[in-house]
Amino acid sequence: MIDFFKELKYYEKRNIKKGKTTLMNPAENKRGYFRRFQTFAMNRMAPFSVIEEDSLTYWRVRILFAILFTGLLLFSFAIVPIIALVIKERLWGLAIVDGAGWIITIYLLISRRLKYENRATITLLLAYAIGLVIIISVGPMSGGPAWLFAFAVLTGVLLGGKAAIAATGLNAITLTIIGWLISTGRFGQEFPFFNTTEVMIVAGASFIILNAVAAISVAVLVKGLVSSHEKQRGLTSRLQQEQAHLIEAKKKLEIEVEERKQAEDALRESEEKYRNIVESIEDGYYEVDFAGSFIFCNDSMSKILGYSKDELIGMNNRQYMDEENAKKVFQTFNSVYRTKEPYKAFDWELIKKDGSRCYVETSVSIRRDPEGEPIGFQGIARDVTERKKAEEEKAKLEAQLQQALKMEALGILGGGIAHDFNNLLMGIQGNASLMLLDKEAGHPDYEKLENIEQYVQNGADLTKQLLGFARGGKYEVKPTDINDLIKKTTTMFGRTKKEITVQSKYEKSLWSVEVDKSQIEQVLLNIYVNAWQAMPGGGELYLQTENVILNDKYVKPFNVEPGNYVKISITDTGVGMDEVNRQRIFDPFFTTREMGRGTGLGLASAYGIIKNHGGFINVYSEKGEGTTFNIYLPALELEVRDQKSEVSDDVRHGDETILFVDDEEMIIDVGKLLLERLGYKVLTAESGKEAIEVYEENKENIHMVILDMIMPGMGGGKTYDKLKEVSPEIKVLLSSGYSINGQATEILERGCTGFIQKPFNIKELSQKLREILDN
Repeated sequence: MIDFFKELKYYEKRNIKKGKTTLMNPAENKRGYFRRFQTFAMNRMAPFSVIEEDSLTYWRVRILFAILFTGLLLFSFAIVPIIALVIKERLWGLAIVDGAGWIITIYLLISRRLKYENRATITLLLAYAIGLVIIISVGPMSGGPAWLFAFAVLTGVLLGGKAAIAATGLNAITLTIIGWLISTGRFGQEFPFFNTTEVMIVAGASFIILNAVAAISVAVLVKGLVSSHEKQRGLTSRLQQEQAHLIEAKKKLEIEVEERKQAEDALRESEEKYRNIVESIEDGYYEVDFAGSFIFCNDSMSKILGYSKDELIGMNNRQYMDEENAKKVFQTFNSVYRTKEPYKAFDWELIKKDGSRCYVETSVSIRRDPEGEPIGFQGIARDVTERKKAEEEKAKLEAQLQQALKMEALGILGGGIAHDFNNLLMGIQGNASLMLLDKEAGHPDYEKLENIEQYVQNGADLTKQLLGFARGGKYEVKPTDINDLIKKTTTMFGRTKKEITVQSKYEKSLWSVEVDKSQIEQVLLNIYVNAWQAMPGGGELYLQTENVILNDKYVKPFNVEPGNYVKISITDTGVGMDEVNRQRIFDPFFTTREMGRGTGLGLASAYGIIKNHGGFINVYSEKGEGTTFNIYLPALELEVRDQKSEVSDDVRHGDETILFVDDEEMIIDVGKLLLERLGYKVLTAESGKEAIEVYEENKENIHMVILDMIMPGMGGGKTYDKLKEVSPEIKVLLSSGYSINGQATEILERGCTGFIQKPFNIKELSQKLREILDN
């Protein structure tokens, strides 16, 4: 009980955070203890939110509180006479019912666990029970029927019409049972008024009818009164809201008038600031109408286009754009107008007053009048010409670098294929040469063997193309006058292709270059043939040479050194190429010709040869506009001397001892036979390690070593160095399916006596041997 009063005293201090409802009206806290107790009890009977929203529930809760509180209060005053009556009359049943009713009433007032409907039902059943006990204890003429009558009426008030009908029915059943008990004498006492059954029926029926009418009428009346009250409250609330809205609208109108006045002042000030900002920004600002004509622009926009501001006002975008870009601008404006969303457009190409072109990236948005209606477009334009040029240059350099790396990788692959193929051709060539030595010119197989040699030579020419493309494709380089070399090659080409007219322009003081003449001739002829195939109906071929100096930026994509270069330009008037074919033109085995008209190695080998000479090739071409090949070769400051050599066709013999070293068994077999047919004594070794062992055992008798350059384990270079340590004056002829450049050149520079390219025939071998041994 102490806890109850503490809770009651401080109930108004509780809040929603503790899960309790607040008081319905905090102002009522000042009206005394009863008000606080009433609010406290009502909030326990039904949640505050329900009471606030439902007036019927509110009044029912309030009536229930009044019934419970009044009953508790009156019972407290009547407790003393009731106790005396119970003791005197020994009405212990009544005492139990009264005591239980008093306790239940207190519980119903202060309990927080019961819902309103359950609380009201218990209260009504308590009234019914009191009435029933009184009737049973005292008799029908006591106050019991009044309690039953009140039970039904209050049910209509607290729970509604349906519950009232049910309560009236319960009363009818109760009175019927009591009447039956009286009529049968089981009641324990007699009542003169109810001496016949007819009287009891009439009295009971009258009671029930009156009880039903009263209960239902009261239920309807309560509901109607509450509904009327709710409507009145709603009307009052709406009137108050309308009044509040009118007051608020008046305040807003006054504020709006003041704000508009301030806005007009601020607008004048901001327009001035806006103009100053627009004129001070580095980016171009523009305003155009729906047709795309300038209405306003700042100085930066004027500078971008090269026109004065007066010239630009009224100028349409089609006057400083080509058709394609004007269409792009129209699409942008159309999109902004439809979506009403700002748009960022990139890479508009503009034509300046001087005819040059520039690129801008711009943001576009709708331009509106003071009423918010669209009247045109506005935007910011930034000149990105330099950035775009840099990006294009970067993309170009990256593409060139990728091409160079791809060609480098393909070159390594091509060199390996050529090496293995040359070894195979060596076996065929050696056996054919041996068989020819035993045949007279009239022998039936003589011509066939010569054909085999010719086929071997054709295969060797094919591998030369591959080796020309591969790394290490030079054979014998000498200072050369490119003008003379081009003239000789052009004359030879012109004799066979008379439908092509050759126009030439040579620089008089052309720098010399260090090249392999035969390979440069091969490059030129390959390009001439490509030009001829691009001009099936004839055409013109333009040749030009000149001295150029290339800087780091220009040569960086080609991975060559900057400096002095000799430039050779070859231009045809043929069908030209699209970009896809231009990018693949140097790929090995790529060709646009029909089957049988080319291997696809001509331009690939040209690329490799120039690359191996420290230069590079550029190709420019457009479909229907012809093609230009620009060849760059590093220049020398050496005097060009004519060097003529006489080559003998005789097979030359000898009787010296030769160590023949090769890791291919086929090459060992055929090489030994060739040397023996030439008169030499032959020792063989199939690896670098074995070669050193054989040489150490027979170094006094060995006059010369023929050494393969590419071998597993110990390669030709390392083997040569070991042999050189054993005998510093050793004579070594280096042999390889690769060309002389690269690793072979390094070995020759360390003192190796000579080089012979596989496949070689018996004549070439015999002459090379005597050249080294006789010197």
